[in-house]
Amino acid sequence: MKKIRVLQFSISQSACGQTQCILNLWKHIDHNRFQFDFITFSTELMFEEDLVKEGCRVFHITKYPEQDEAEFSRQFSRVLMNSYDVIHIGTSYWKKTIVEQLARKASIPRIIIHSHSSGMEVENLYNQEALKKHYEIRDSISMKTATDFLACSEIASNWLFGKRIPMRARQIIYNGIDTDRFGFRPVKREEMRKELKVDDRFVIGFIGRLEKVKNVNFIIDLFPAIKKIMNNAFLLIVGHGSEKEMLEQKIKEQGLLDSCEFIGYSSKPEDYLQAMDLFLMPSIFEGLPLSLVEAQCSGVKCIVSKGISEEALITQNAERIDIADKETWLKRIGEIARKGYERSDQSGVVREAGMDIKVQVKQMERLYQKANGIISLNNERTRKNRRLYARDLLAEA
Repeated sequence: MKKIRVLQFSISQSACGQTQCILNLWKHIDHNRFQFDFITFSTELMFEEDLVKEGCRVFHITKYPEQDEAEFSRQFSRVLMNSYDVIHIGTSYWKKTIVEQLARKASIPRIIIHSHSSGMEVENLYNQEALKKHYEIRDSISMKTATDFLACSEIASNWLFGKRIPMRARQIIYNGIDTDRFGFRPVKREEMRKELKVDDRFVIGFIGRLEKVKNVNFIIDLFPAIKKIMNNAFLLIVGHGSEKEMLEQKIKEQGLLDSCEFIGYSSKPEDYLQAMDLFLMPSIFEGLPLSLVEAQCSGVKCIVSKGISEEALITQNAERIDIADKETWLKRIGEIARKGYERSDQSGVVREAGMDIKVQVKQMERLYQKANGIISLNNERTRKNRRLYARDLLAEA
């Protein structure tokens, strides 16, 4: 059987949510039927060797379209000569449409645009101009721009496609996780708490990139007040990013180094989730964060910002609070710590919500094969129907 050749655009060294989604899909899709190749703008990828060993090709492009469109077009057009059946374009906001234009010129049958975010940072003039450009392009796209318009959530769909792409033409495909991997494991919890020397502490955690949009600084600013109401509080930060040194310095200035640990990047986030008593995610905005889905699967209580869509709240253990309301954050953190809760595995709930990687893989396989069946947003019972559809796909997996 001839494999369906898919070009993934693009992955990065930063291990961002988009890259994690693509890699999760690659790990679980049928390699006998689908051949994945990858575009990256990173000079190196820590996982590139694994991809190449499995027969994938990784193409390093040295110029972004907005830096040098001519050079980008030259390099990218060369990649497109490999006769792909599908190009799957993941993005957070509109910069240009040259990728789609070149894919059409190369006669790629299926051009998929996939929204992975719901906003962008606008703290400087460059980003303010980029935001203007995003809206300009969004207001000019059409059904001819691509063959398929996907998003990880309804809010991410509206952010990228606006009013130009009708609701009936869009599809929501939730970011999927390996629910078996992230379920609650009491024995592993004990092991990790001993390893971290936090047996008698109330562990508050965060897992993700240490970048401004994730707003980890909010947690650090809140931590001294948390310590006043709960002296045994311990802060566990898992991840890396440009703000790491600044956050570490702030903890040092607060005199709370003995109550905080920065782990850095980990390939085993599920182990650190087991050790936590409370997971915080005060993001400024998100598409549908994988780390929050993983946290809920593990059964830990979660408090998140209103920059995160309600769609991402799958279990009864998760709640949203406005980041402008620090008093309520403190109040809820204190209440959860004082009252405690009986933690239980929530992997079944996550599967029922359609956020198991097996569901996402089945959906993408069908789409890559131009199959019908993915439920459109144009339905008054959308979420209920997506759950029923997910159940059917799980039965097939």
